[in-house]
Amino acid sequence: MKTSPDLWVIRLFLIGMVLFGSKFTLNAQSDIISDENEPITTLSFNELKRDEIVILPSERINISVQAKNSDQIICEIYNDDHLVTDFSFSIEYGMNEHQIDLFSIIGDKAYDKKYYFKYKSKFFGSGKFTFYVNSPAVTKDPSVSISYEEVVINCGSAEKSTINYLGNVMGGAPPYKLSWFISKDEYLASMLEQPVNSTLKSDKEVSYLTISKPLDYFLTLVVTDACGKVEKEVVEIKCQKEGQDDLIYFQPIITKTNNSQ
Repeated sequence: MKTSPDLWVIRLFLIGMVLFGSKFTLNAQSDIISDENEPITTLSFNELKRDEIVILPSERINISVQAKNSDQIICEIYNDDHLVTDFSFSIEYGMNEHQIDLFSIIGDKAYDKKYYFKYKSKFFGSGKFTFYVNSPAVTKDPSVSISYEEVVINCGSAEKSTINYLGNVMGGAPPYKLSWFISKDEYLASMLEQPVNSTLKSDKEVSYLTISKPLDYFLTLVVTDACGKVEKEVVEIKCQKEGQDDLIYFQPIITKTNNSQ
């Protein structure tokens, strides 16, 4: 049975829609939502006022549109007058919802930064609003801990021992500024070396310090988070013998911390 030319045209059109028609839409929700534990805010395009300012608790939004016709909504996001990105999604008659992750679309985790969101369509109309994404709430103060990896330990009074120290930070607001201090006492009254400073972008990173000197000193690590909260740990380091073995004496000291600057 022969197929009419008109039917072939329809088939080719439908194949083209399947292959290329969805590349400009946001129907694949699982690809753009980064963390389902983040709060999500519903924005109704039917109720938003033009030039309204929207403060979002997270980058996840649910766009709600009550439509009277099938339509295509074209969206643009600006930072000042610079077009950051654009995208579009389809709507049908009735209630439509589309979940998106703004930072995945923008390509930058820019908290507390002003963006302009513009949208337009053939039947639904157009609109514009300003949005900010609040910085994540800091639920607790930072804490810091020192650990070590033995390299060479010698308990002779004039012999050097080489120890790799690791500084870990938990909680607080990144980034973190860290300072290592090596002193003869826990109060930093008599310093043995110049302080060593470093920066951690997140609490998943680790600060490293290698010290080669006789094991008789105090090691202090001070961390300051992005909110100015300060925490520290002080460890007493000595060498001790157990039989023929040279071991490190590693004793954290409880100190009071001034949690503000």
